[in-house]
Amino acid sequence: MKVVMKLVVTARIIFACAALVGLSGCETFQGAHTAQRFPPPGKLVEIDGRKLQIDCRGNGSPTVVLESGGMDIFGGQSWAPIQDSIAVTTRVCSYSRPGFMWSDSLATALDDEGYARDLRAALRTANEAPPFVLVSHSRGALYSLIFADMFRAEVAGLVFAEPRPPALEARRALAGIKQTESQPLGSVKILRALRWTGLPHTFAGGYCSAAALPAPTIEACKAYFPHSLDGIISENTALAAVTTRAAKVHDLGSRPVLVLTRQATDEWYSSLNAAARVEQQKSDKLWSELHAEMATLSSRGERRFVLHASHDILSTHPQVVVDAVKEVVELVRRSGAGTR
Repeated sequence: MKVVMKLVVTARIIFACAALVGLSGCETFQGAHTAQRFPPPGKLVEIDGRKLQIDCRGNGSPTVVLESGGMDIFGGQSWAPIQDSIAVTTRVCSYSRPGFMWSDSLATALDDEGYARDLRAALRTANEAPPFVLVSHSRGALYSLIFADMFRAEVAGLVFAEPRPPALEARRALAGIKQTESQPLGSVKILRALRWTGLPHTFAGGYCSAAALPAPTIEACKAYFPHSLDGIISENTALAAVTTRAAKVHDLGSRPVLVLTRQATDEWYSSLNAAARVEQQKSDKLWSELHAEMATLSSRGERRFVLHASHDILSTHPQVVVDAVKEVVELVRRSGAGTR
């Protein structure tokens, strides 16, 4: 009987090991299949021994550089709804930061200026020349501010679409507004630890959901989701340092700057219960004030409200963003590089 039991236990162990090896092999196959099915838009350029995906289209100067929101699981493809619309006017580049989609992961998180250095190196390697107009969404504003401060002579203008202000959390605390919570990383780290099993693919749909993006972009996001877990973790790790560095930018000179701010209607506020309405209106008021302050970083800064827009303004109001970009491009062309 003992011999039989030992055989049963041994068989179970062998089966479990075979299953694990099979899962590992399936994930290896899945990775190779993903690379074939979803090749990178544009090209991969090498930066310090790793590769970044960059996609540049159109012709003309200045070159518009699109900076995605923080921990954006779609990478540079989050700009798919508007990049081609900008390309009819001038040269425009989107890219995926380290650890997202086609861009290689980092061994360790970058420092506060690392993402700006990466972007500049990618542009140079791709033979994309300044002057640049930086266009950013949400947390991408932090990266754009740092880039504009580090490489002032190369930046001719900026557009901030629903930007995350560097002082947001500090001012929230002063105003007694409930702090926004950063994305919890516990579950993300667990998923990354299980990446070799292929199981993270089953959760990709919950992350890669965006009605405004084309179906192939969503499918590519799902396919690369296990890899993009690296980007989520590394960006969250660097967030405090990046925010502190961006908060040190106090002067954008005379560059044209447009800040786009969402504006809710009275009808929308009335749909909330009394307590939620008070809290939301207080939060939105501070958000608006901080955006107005961002516009004052330049002597040619302007803040504009976008009615009915959500924070995901690229999806809800893509044409507003396109028009703002074209306006700044035209201002740069009329006044030269505008880099004082």
